[in-house]
Amino acid sequence: LSSAYCYLELARVCCDAGRADEALEWAERGVKAFPARTDSRLVKFLADAYLQRDRGDEAMALAWKAFEERPELESYKLLKRAAEGTDALDPWRPRAFERVRAAYRDPEAAGTTLVTIHDWETDYDAAWAAVHELGCDRRMLSRLAKRTEDSHPDEAIAAFRAEVSEVLKMADRRNYAEAVGLLRRTERISIARGRQDEFRAYAASVREDNKRRPTFCSMFDAAGFLTGVP
Repeated sequence: LSSAYCYLELARVCCDAGRADEALEWAERGVKAFPARTDSRLVKFLADAYLQRDRGDEAMALAWKAFEERPELESYKLLKRAAEGTDALDPWRPRAFERVRAAYRDPEAAGTTLVTIHDWETDYDAAWAAVHELGCDRRMLSRLAKRTEDSHPDEAIAAFRAEVSEVLKMADRRNYAEAVGLLRRTERISIARGRQDEFRAYAASVREDNKRRPTFCSMFDAAGFLTGVP
């Protein structure tokens, strides 16, 4: 019993043997023995056991403690499941988001976590609101932009343009290919919105800024961004 996970293993053995009450007891003992930053798998097991027994308030208290300690997507999933089991989702969501904001000194880190959560919930309006307010790291922002090309085209175009600038800071064939791919996405959105001229002006400026990179220019020209003929 040297870790919280050991208690979880015992609880699972009991559960598999049809000894649910003993499984619950071992899980509770594990959380009690390791109260700070308990193994998330043990917390999930115990919270689910509470929910199965209609002990929603206890599941919610356990999930909230876990989320306070680790305000991130996985603990939010547990919190949401517990809240849905007690019909307490609406009051808890705003409190959870405030916890995320308070947990990080860096606004961008808080924004990235919120965007990750909103993206998982497919609440893209809230995700972009978090981006505008707090910022977001490049990887998550690029993922969000690709998922919302159709629903939030203006935000996606702005994100892709910023990513092109970042990618082209490094002279590398792989980066060039990534930049061309991002330009292609931007072009598709622009054409769909009748903004071809705006895109071509932007694309021309990208080529001009990188005209001393023959490999990139070759890849750029082959894509036909300025001629419309790839």
